[in-house]
Amino acid sequence: MLLSLLKRVFLCAFLLSFQSILATDTKNQLKDSIQKHIYSNPALAKKYIHRYLSISEKQKEDNDVIIAYNYLGYVCMTLSETDSAFYFCDKAIIKAYGANNQNLVLRAKINKASLLYQTYNFEQSLLLYNEALQLANKLKDSYSVRSISISIANIKYEIGKHGEALTVFKKYLNNGDISKSERASLELKIAKTYLKMNQPDSSMIYINKGLKYCKEANDKELEVYFLNVKGLSFLKKKDYKNTEAILNEALQKTIKIKNKRTEATVMLSLAGLRSEQKQYNESNQVLKAGLSKQNKSEFAPEELTDYYKLLAENYKAVDSIGLSNFYYQKFIDENSKKSAKKIGTLEDLHKIDIEKIDQEKTDEVKQKNILIVAVLLLIGFLGFFYFRNKRNARVNQEKFEILIGKINDFEAKKLLEEQEKTAKSTTKEDILESQLIPNITISKEEDIIEADEPEELEAPQEEHLEASETFDADAEAISHPDVVPTDATFIIKDERVNDILEKLEKLQEKKYFLRQDCTLHNVAKKLKTNTAYLSKIVNNELGKSFSTYINELRINYVILELKNNSKLRAYSVSSIADEIGYKSSDSFTKYFKAATGITPSIYIKKIEEMKHKAESAT
Repeated sequence: MLLSLLKRVFLCAFLLSFQSILATDTKNQLKDSIQKHIYSNPALAKKYIHRYLSISEKQKEDNDVIIAYNYLGYVCMTLSETDSAFYFCDKAIIKAYGANNQNLVLRAKINKASLLYQTYNFEQSLLLYNEALQLANKLKDSYSVRSISISIANIKYEIGKHGEALTVFKKYLNNGDISKSERASLELKIAKTYLKMNQPDSSMIYINKGLKYCKEANDKELEVYFLNVKGLSFLKKKDYKNTEAILNEALQKTIKIKNKRTEATVMLSLAGLRSEQKQYNESNQVLKAGLSKQNKSEFAPEELTDYYKLLAENYKAVDSIGLSNFYYQKFIDENSKKSAKKIGTLEDLHKIDIEKIDQEKTDEVKQKNILIVAVLLLIGFLGFFYFRNKRNARVNQEKFEILIGKINDFEAKKLLEEQEKTAKSTTKEDILESQLIPNITISKEEDIIEADEPEELEAPQEEHLEASETFDADAEAISHPDVVPTDATFIIKDERVNDILEKLEKLQEKKYFLRQDCTLHNVAKKLKTNTAYLSKIVNNELGKSFSTYINELRINYVILELKNNSKLRAYSVSSIADEIGYKSSDSFTKYFKAATGITPSIYIKKIEEMKHKAESAT
């Protein structure tokens, strides 16, 4: 019993699932059929839409119901079922608001505004388009903004603002983001606008492009519109043969798709051809046939005025004054409606333009305020950097002048010493006094001269000292009684200190410190001593580490060399660092600034300026 019940439950669930899948597949198929026939066979498309609507309502899928209503509105308008078209449009808007879906509200409003435009109710269409445009901007829907802007341009075209309309049409035609169908629609608008501006050759360019698309897409309705405009273009050029051929082709196609509105439009164009050929009776027959295609209420006032005006002119041409006056009166009555709609639309456009101008003014004020703040901030930043750079330049100049003063004093002292030079032994005072800036310190010294190199550099050519000045480093602590070891350290007697200092000065004179392999290890090796002795002597006698001692020699050397050697000044900072033994330009710059207060690049610049002034003075 339980098993049987479970089987029934399972079977019901399966059937419901199957029906749901089947309904989904059916809806997709219906949607494909609707899109396939909506332009070529709107009557058949209408049947598919009703089935699609029925399934969507059963499934309670509001979005699809709204889509179906929009489809029905369009198809009913194509089939000249105007009341039904607006009924479905209103249902779509109400349903979209009920679903609280702003995107569907936007779609429904655009659809109804489009149908209002097709019935030449420009005033209501413009108001609805304006509502839709505000919503599209709020939703940041660029596609809809473009579509609505084009539609508003259509209204401008209808009320005679052809230049403004053409500008908008061309603007969006050059937008690479539009579909082929949108492009074809814009090409039709441009073609009609050029025709209104009496430029049939320009119109023909866009007509031929549009007809090519219509054949590819099988869009029968759009093709009829293109053919009608093409026939009128030939008529403007007085090419009656081509005009008749094209308009007859358009008429046959519109009869085939059962579109009474386009049929009446094409018949009006054919009647115009007959009047141009002075076949007034034939023209009147065509006009009366066209008027019989629709009820008067289904004609737009603009189209009725054209019908009545042409009938009045034709009867006047054949001296039928009574009928001519009759149709002239009808023309006047309908034209008053047309003028009233045009004036109402112009007023609405004027209101919209004023609102747009007000909004633009508000935006402009905001932009100006933002720009003013941005400019003030920029001026503030520029002022800050200007005064900071000016202060830095002044400080750099002061430090440079102090440095140049030291250099001049040092060079004068050295010159005097050279003149009074006498033979004497080297002392620590001699080594210290041989430097322009004897003590260079930085906040965190980088020991770039390693005590023990992990890898041996290529052995340099030995600058051998005299044999009498060398000693055995390995046996020094034992063989020399002047080295006295203690528990914690060792003491080197004065004569040995002086001996090493003399040898150190000889290396200094040979500028061994400019080599990148000038390390504590290599210098001790060249002096035939060990690193411990050498380090202790430099620390105790010169009052600095070996690393600081070598850095000071290099910096003091390069300060003087850059002042006097124009070729060296032409080098980059990195190349100068390499020339004086540094492996890194950063280390060179750091020690140079610690010694002088300015960077090498600023020093070189100031030297060049000083040399240039001296040359100019002479």
